[in-house]
Amino acid sequence: MRSAKYPFLILLIVLLVAGLIGCQSQNVEKDTPKNTAEEGEEEITLTVMLAWMIGEDRWEKFYKKPAEEKFPHLKLKRIEGDAGDRETLEKTFAEGVKPDIIMVSHPSQIQLLQEYELAYDMRDMIDQYDFDLTRYEDDYLAEWLSWTGGEIWSLPFVSQKYALHYNKDIFDLFGVPYPTDDMTWDEVIELAKKVTGERNGVQYHGLHMQHDASQTLSQVMGDTLYVDPETDEVLWTERQEVSDYLALVDQEKSIPGNDLGEIETDGIAFIDAFQKIRNLAMIPHQFLEALPEDLNWDIATYPVWSQAPGIQPNQSGWALGVTDISEHKEEAFELLKFWYSDEQILSKGNSAVTTPFNHLFENGAVEEALKNDPNRSYLAELNIDSLFQNKPGGGTSEKRSKYDTGAQNEIGKIGFEFYDSDQDRNEFLRDLKQKEEQRIVEEKATK
Repeated sequence: MRSAKYPFLILLIVLLVAGLIGCQSQNVEKDTPKNTAEEGEEEITLTVMLAWMIGEDRWEKFYKKPAEEKFPHLKLKRIEGDAGDRETLEKTFAEGVKPDIIMVSHPSQIQLLQEYELAYDMRDMIDQYDFDLTRYEDDYLAEWLSWTGGEIWSLPFVSQKYALHYNKDIFDLFGVPYPTDDMTWDEVIELAKKVTGERNGVQYHGLHMQHDASQTLSQVMGDTLYVDPETDEVLWTERQEVSDYLALVDQEKSIPGNDLGEIETDGIAFIDAFQKIRNLAMIPHQFLEALPEDLNWDIATYPVWSQAPGIQPNQSGWALGVTDISEHKEEAFELLKFWYSDEQILSKGNSAVTTPFNHLFENGAVEEALKNDPNRSYLAELNIDSLFQNKPGGGTSEKRSKYDTGAQNEIGKIGFEFYDSDQDRNEFLRDLKQKEEQRIVEEKATK
């Protein structure tokens, strides 16, 4: 009996030890994250076309790395370019490269997607994967949809914010109260008169507003057609709002001592007048978040039109979309949904303030992200509320002309051109319409 008992005990001990080792092995396997594709899952490479604004460091840290950790079977490849760059698109296709996801750096450039047979309506996938479109403000998404006839070829992941930037030191020097939110254009021009003049041998300028008319005009005509899609007739030059904008430029130009003179006004040197020379009191502009930390400045809401209170410029921004030529549309859309999650979206632009989702400002996520951003923490001290306070101008539900893209570019220039001309408004508008008509003739000849 004794000889039979001990082998049994030895066997029992061996089984217990083996069981413990097995449990430990399972725990190690459970606690160790999987960094490779599931067994039998096909490895897929997705090619993403991004514009130069998304630098390589940001791509690696905030796009590629988190995505490949989330989807171990995906490998991401970045190529530079965007939907508005015809030359890059043609070069990409000539090399046989097929982007699965493509960036659009402005709504007006999205029409090239259709021309190059890249446009893919993602509405079915949005429903299939429960992508929550209600996170967008209706007026913001409307701007993008106005260029696609209501189809969703891309979704904005970065929105431009606009503000009236002002130098507090200049206002203090003149003993003038700072700008406040919801000032009208007329009020801002009147304020500019009070901070224009010479102090201590330095000529100070109150306001520079003519750098991009498309921003200001989008507040009151973002929801209109620029060219008749049926007849190709130029419409936008006849709009009363365009004449009203030129009247504002005339008012600014008439302020004694406000002309920047020696500073090049048709480039970005006026920004240097604000941030380096520091003799320019106010700039209404897309939010300049990377200004010097020793500049004593703040922001208020972008000036509003008296006939359109509570309306800021269209936020445009940057968007990403799945391409029609992609062989991995479902995987590409799942990737977009991940990037657009509330947890991921705040890292996709240069700072958290560029989020396209206002609820992330309202719930404090933007402020928290700014405080934790070593490069942008100082922004939390500004009047960031002003960036989210007003609604964008929106877009039209009517089908846009293929010549509206060129019109958008021309609208942006008219402030400079009128400011530098010796023409009155009527003469300028007459010549402007003729130039637009000629532009359309020339575009037709190249198609």
